[in-house]
Amino acid sequence: PKSGTSLLRSLLDSHPQLVVYPEESVFFRRYRQRTAGLSLTEKLNAAERYLLHIFTWNQENPLESQAGFPDRDYSAIPYDAVQDAFREIALPESIRHDGDILAAAVLAFGRVTGQWTDAARHWVEKSPYNEQFAAQIFAWWPEAKCIHVVRDPQDNHVSYRRKHPDWQPEFFAHNWRRSTQQGFANRQRYGDARYWLLRFEDLLRNPEETLAMLCRFLAIDSAPELSQPSRAGETWAGQCLGSASTASAKSRLAAGGSRWKPQMRRSLKRLTAR
Repeated sequence: PKSGTSLLRSLLDSHPQLVVYPEESVFFRRYRQRTAGLSLTEKLNAAERYLLHIFTWNQENPLESQAGFPDRDYSAIPYDAVQDAFREIALPESIRHDGDILAAAVLAFGRVTGQWTDAARHWVEKSPYNEQFAAQIFAWWPEAKCIHVVRDPQDNHVSYRRKHPDWQPEFFAHNWRRSTQQGFANRQRYGDARYWLLRFEDLLRNPEETLAMLCRFLAIDSAPELSQPSRAGETWAGQCLGSASTASAKSRLAAGGSRWKPQMRRSLKRLTAR
């Protein structure tokens, strides 16, 4: 979390060869846990509650499910239209496994918004901790590509504490190490052509070179949309490669590293370096 995946998602968002889901589905850690043991019909109904619900979010009257994201507004994407498209795509006889339900949700969004065209080569979803489920991902989709963003743990920790001030360095370091070690294990098992460990700092230092590598990894064309961050096709106001916050991050890197290092406890350095 807070490793730069939102920035990467925003850069991919409007690429004409991709269908990019605008929010984290938390499919493996939430949807699958809540639907374990249910019938297929029940799972499809649950998908409308746990995967498509984001298209009911709006700024004027934030819903309970929108807690933590009051700025999100998908009122321009009719929920009923996405729901209908999902039901047309996720026909019971076409569902081979749970992963097809996630794919149907993403493609339903793509159909309604016009992202799903003949040119589309991949659909994209990003959620924290997906690296823990790489074996299942590649079992369902042998041609899948995984991009695992890794950020300097000290910068990462400071960024995350803005949202979760109760996360102590020891707790964060444990999670960072576990995630990163899992990423290295996945790369070793599946190879560089299927599992890419992308350093967030590389994207900041050398955006053109890194985005070119990204295009080669995904086998997509270079496109101007990669330099125009968006969410669901709308300009994204978050961190982008030309923003003040990113410029500040770049200056820290040019100066030789993180400005946060003096603030970090020895335990964070010790635990992440193991």
